[in-house]
Amino acid sequence: MSDRPPYLVERNPGYFEYQLPISVKLVVDHHGRVPLLKNERDEWELPGGKLEVGESPEQGVCREVAEELGLTITGVRIIDSWVYEITPLRHVFIVSFGAVYTGEEE
Repeated sequence: MSDRPPYLVERNPGYFEYQLPISVKLVVDHHGRVPLLKNERDEWELPGGKLEVGESPEQGVCREVAEELGLTITGVRIIDSWVYEITPLRHVFIVSFGAVYTGEEE
């Protein structure tokens, strides 16, 4: 049994890298308000979700917001990024974006 955290992967002897899911989130000014959603842990969070293979982070956050809020968003800009500890054994890399919604709901 290894004493390394399960979210680390040994790439070469003694060299470890994070093995993290990537989550993209959007702070969107929607008519002067910022929408939040409840997650499966009953916590409030920004709309967004996991980045799919082959997507850019910008494409992923726009897709997630379209799925969750029915909004077509363009012109996102990166705000921040960090590693978030969901539990001591589960971490996720978060990339947050910002945008102003100027269109119509789908």
